[in-house]
Amino acid sequence: MIMAFAGVAASGTAYVRSNAPVRPASPWSLAERMEALRIDRALPPAVRKQATLSLRGPHAVLKVREATGPVLLKCPLRADVPEQYLRFATAGAAAQCEAQAADEVGDVLVYEVSGRVSPLCPGQFATLSQQQLHDALFLPALQLSRRSEDGAPGSVLRPGRLEPCAAGGANCALSKAASALLYCGVVRTCAEGACFQGSGTDIAPDDVATSLYYYQALAQATAPSTVAPAACGPVPMSVHLSTLVSEAVTATSAAKFIETQPWNAPTLGAPASAETAADLRAFFDRHPRGICLFMRGIDVERAREAEMAAQTLAFPVFAPFDPRLPSRATPLLRSLQRAAFDDEAMGALLGRCEPGAEKACRLKRERVASQLRASVGKLQTPLTNLAADEVPFHIGASGPFHLADSDALHVTLESSAEVPKAKGAHARLMVRYQPLWPESVAEKRLQCLQQPGICLFRALWSLDPPARAADAGEDGFESLVALFGRRDGNTRCVRRLFNALASAGEDRLLELQRDLREPVAAGENRAPCDGRARGLAGLVPRGEEDGHAACADRAAAKPFGEVAGDGCRPVSLVYVQEEPWASAAARIAAVATARGVAVSVSGVKASEVHRGSLGSWDVLLTVASNYYNRKYPTLVPLLHPAGNQNLSGGQAVSEIPGRTLLASYESSIVYPPPAWLGGPAAPPPTRSESLRLLEEDVARQGPAPIYPLAFLRPATLTIPESQAEAARSPWYFSRLLQAWSTPQ
Repeated sequence: MIMAFAGVAASGTAYVRSNAPVRPASPWSLAERMEALRIDRALPPAVRKQATLSLRGPHAVLKVREATGPVLLKCPLRADVPEQYLRFATAGAAAQCEAQAADEVGDVLVYEVSGRVSPLCPGQFATLSQQQLHDALFLPALQLSRRSEDGAPGSVLRPGRLEPCAAGGANCALSKAASALLYCGVVRTCAEGACFQGSGTDIAPDDVATSLYYYQALAQATAPSTVAPAACGPVPMSVHLSTLVSEAVTATSAAKFIETQPWNAPTLGAPASAETAADLRAFFDRHPRGICLFMRGIDVERAREAEMAAQTLAFPVFAPFDPRLPSRATPLLRSLQRAAFDDEAMGALLGRCEPGAEKACRLKRERVASQLRASVGKLQTPLTNLAADEVPFHIGASGPFHLADSDALHVTLESSAEVPKAKGAHARLMVRYQPLWPESVAEKRLQCLQQPGICLFRALWSLDPPARAADAGEDGFESLVALFGRRDGNTRCVRRLFNALASAGEDRLLELQRDLREPVAAGENRAPCDGRARGLAGLVPRGEEDGHAACADRAAAKPFGEVAGDGCRPVSLVYVQEEPWASAAARIAAVATARGVAVSVSGVKASEVHRGSLGSWDVLLTVASNYYNRKYPTLVPLLHPAGNQNLSGGQAVSEIPGRTLLASYESSIVYPPPAWLGGPAAPPPTRSESLRLLEEDVARQGPAPIYPLAFLRPATLTIPESQAEAARSPWYFSRLLQAWSTPQ
């Protein structure tokens, strides 16, 4: 055998340059060379995926060469590393390893610490980063006039207001009553800035209506996967607001809509004026590219309902065709395209009717079907055999950016227009998003300081206080730090622990608040009864006006129910090592011990926190990041098994009456609630009453109790620091594109 020696060390030790697929990062490290050799010997001859291996503490880190760019694969040494690498090389994933993209390029780099990549489907996002990517891809249907400093982008319709129209006016309320609103606006042309990705033709009003009906079908579906591809994930409450629009009226359906006169339905307490029909005819005669959006049960004279109407009318618009195969419909519309020619299918999708209004409902379905046929009727059926990571490429954008690349480790957007860059060159603005391991933050931060461009680090829970951005404001996402009982754990003994914490003295609670707030520089301690700090069983942050109510619920000696302590072994409490609350876990154990409840504390890696029946802990101390948004205060993400912030391995409410209580609470946000939740047993009480009953059910009867500790916001680090304020806007990337395009 002939061996080629690459060199000799000064000490006289020779090393061999290997031609095997996996090489040691340092040829002088005997341990790395031995581990690389183990992997090489385990690989079949047909698997030749190239990688370099380095050892970092208890982990082996392999830098794997992939077609889309280098990938870092981190595997614990206690695992079978050769077997895990083989699985990654052949299947693209390894259960016991974590992957992260490497060697990023882009004008704007967005890192989400311990985040994940989700398909960018219209109307569906769960974090601020996802919302910013989403809003860069999809224009809202209507952007009502706002303060100029909001930096809102354009919309598919020309900007308007919810004020009554003057004679012959447009982009205003053609009819406005206490129980109904008929807003009529004009769809912008491509020359005015509203275009679908890869198309130079104007967006048609029927295309806007089709986007609306997609969200309504998604909101009413018993199983969302019957409408949207399963890869799109959970349906956020913002999608359910689309049901507040009763109907979109276009030139295609205007004549039949005027003939039926839904604005004069007997179920409306204050029908529109007799001139509405004539006004509608005149509007569509003057504006063939017009569209009217009819809303019922909304009084826009009330500030809260006006804001809800504005959010509803801002539904995102996407292309009805597949951008990669323009002759086909997008996969999002597979159900609606079929329903356009099948009344039974249409009834299943959009058949929610009021009692006694079956005829009006049938006529409405006919009008909707005519609009769908005008939009997608001439397109071929969409592809239905797409893999999850392929779906986003077949959704056409309407915004200033389009999807350039996406996989399980990163997302890349490119602007549709070129912008001036260094040395007079012009190129597209590139935005790259990717999850990041917590231990990689320091390295990436240093790289960002040494190179041009913009870097954003999101969801940082351990960061020097001076580097933290200011508070994100009331409209931002908020994160709940809590103790989460595991559904299959020892629930009775967990409730005993929670009662012990609830009965601790004021001083102990202040100390615990300090342990939670100081590591994330969240400001000075709150008083124990300050609603901004916590409610005893509060699943949503209390406002300052709720302070007395938050204090009042301390009256219950055992808020988590009467629990006997017989036969309770020590409660297993685990905290996530990447999060800065080890001292808080120790404090909780000390408080519990003083109250006669034994607690064992241990730390686990974020990647090792198994949920559901795979877990071995009783209580998990962690954060439900970005779970609460004041605009859409839904609790589904936290309490329902389908929720993306469910940390208990199952639903946290009881079967009876918990499921009904959850539906009742959600119906206080948008009525009727999502169909897959089931309907409330009775008309919804006030939101505060629904919330109180739901919180009591989770605390006393649910299979996975939750002990809320604090509502905090993670840090966002921006490089350069001057971007900190602007980076909070949902339209951040659109604003960047505008600033980049403006000559200095």
